[in-house]
Amino acid sequence: MRVLDFAKETAQPVTHYGSSGFALARLFSGTLALHAHLCYLAPGGRIGRHEAASEQLLLVVDGSAMVRGQAGAQELLRAGEAVFFARGEEHETQSEGGMRAVILEGDGIASALG
Repeated sequence: MRVLDFAKETAQPVTHYGSSGFALARLFSGTLALHAHLCYLAPGGRIGRHEAASEQLLLVVDGSAMVRGQAGAQELLRAGEAVFFARGEEHETQSEGGMRAVILEGDGIASALG
């Protein structure tokens, strides 16, 4: 057995794309075709608009956030809900009250979703 620490204190701040109040704690990455992070988005924080470098799945585990994809429609996501972004899709995320989510990145997610 191996215990992993992905507490908020281990998360690295991310400021790319004008993001604020956003930090990622790596769950795993490397030689796998899939990368996973635990995302901490502070109250009032945002992940700035950017293109998905690969397929992405954002699974909200606590709190809520407004997400906006390529088409511009804004959706409210709550704990227990997820959103999928295709490779190359522009998207952004904002949270008024804060959010914790798992972000999976890698090609093949869409086919695994069915």
